[in-house]
Amino acid sequence: MAKEDYKGIWVFAEQQNGRLNPVTLELLAKARELKEHNGETVSAILLGSGVAALAGTLIAGGADQVIVAEHDDLASYSARPYQQALTQLAEKYLPSIIMYPATTLGRDLAPRMMISLKTGLTADAIDLGYDEDDVFYQTTPAYGGSILAHIVILERRPQMVTVRPKIFTPLEPDASRKGEI
Repeated sequence: MAKEDYKGIWVFAEQQNGRLNPVTLELLAKARELKEHNGETVSAILLGSGVAALAGTLIAGGADQVIVAEHDDLASYSARPYQQALTQLAEKYLPSIIMYPATTLGRDLAPRMMISLKTGLTADAIDLGYDEDDVFYQTTPAYGGSILAHIVILERRPQMVTVRPKIFTPLEPDASRKGEI
């Protein structure tokens, strides 16, 4: 696949026991900001069992679309079923960017997805954006935080990143927003 075949900004919607991790809404806010630059659809990817009711919260929080994968094997986080489900979705829909929370779950799932999708991964980003050449970059602290590194994944898609919690401010929920589930 060519890079141009990949479209869309995905946010992995981390939930446990039917409750969204608040960092998901932070990532949706940043994804909306990125959309202003590239115009790509913002999708929340929700895996679990009996979690479809969370889709409205995700749309109110900034998602244009929520892709829900429900199965009993996804009821609680387990690396292999989550990896298999998310890999199938990514191979079907070809997102250009996938954002994960830099939580215990996200830090476990993201590198597994990197291997499945044969792409790169930036860990623990504190900022995301586009440079003057229109290249998506991820900023991470290096050398104990004394310098900031800007990382780009030029050739492989999707571009993947884990983002530290409490970095971005979630949008005010807008119950009037419409989206696709």
